[in-house]
Amino acid sequence: MLIVIRNIVILAVLALLLSRCSYVRQNYFLSLCSKSESDDVICKCTFKAIDPILSDQIGKTWVFRPDLGKYPQFYEALSNSERQCPTGYYR
Repeated sequence: MLIVIRNIVILAVLALLLSRCSYVRQNYFLSLCSKSESDDVICKCTFKAIDPILSDQIGKTWVFRPDLGKYPQFYEALSNSERQCPTGYYR
């Protein structure tokens, strides 16, 4: 019984950290987005543009959702990031 309670507490703390910490979301997003160091700049800019929108509309755990593509807000946020992130970042 003590092990079950301990596991529930650990999961609750992890869920709280993951849902509230933009640093964790950003690192996870960058791990999926960046394939090389030259990608980092555009990936960071994209994250900064879409995170506030998606966190408000989908929830702070948006980056961990495997079904993110079904949300129209995702495509609207990406479109917004294209306007905010200068094309000079692209090679």
